[in-house]
Amino acid sequence: VDIQTNGTNALVIDTSQNATFAGDITVADRLLINATAAGSPYVSFDQNGTEKAYIQYADSGDNFILQSDNIISFQTGGATEKMELSAAGAVTIKGSATPRIILTPSSGSTLTGTIYQEADKINIGRLGVIDIITVDLGGNVGIGGTPSRKLDVRDTSNTQATILAYNQGASF
Repeated sequence: VDIQTNGTNALVIDTSQNATFAGDITVADRLLINATAAGSPYVSFDQNGTEKAYIQYADSGDNFILQSDNIISFQTGGATEKMELSAAGAVTIKGSATPRIILTPSSGSTLTGTIYQEADKINIGRLGVIDIITVDLGGNVGIGGTPSRKLDVRDTSNTQATILAYNQGASF
């Protein structure tokens, strides 16, 4: 089936039920792709006949796949709020707010951990409660507070911290 405008094919449906559109497709509400068939719906983004990226819902295991040549990017709130996964496996979180990685157990625990960057330091702690470990740009590590030297252990209960050194299992 060929539908033409001004002598040019605007829509072609071949005998295998593949459709080719000559222009843009505008959808007012939603676009359903392979919605009633079994399998994995797939949207391909091609340029000059070469696939550059795709989005797919994989029916096995309820997986959502977003694939491009070198970087997978999840973006919200404009171009500055995003998470990227590079082909080399590096995960980058960018944002105008404080970027955070939140670790939440699937069940059995109420402890939620967080890792986030703040100005010139990285903090590891319990979400919304306390920063447990802080690492600054100079490589200083603080436990219980912001470090002022290579290893800074702070304890507000006035107990004594003990550091044990081990070398291949033998105590010094």
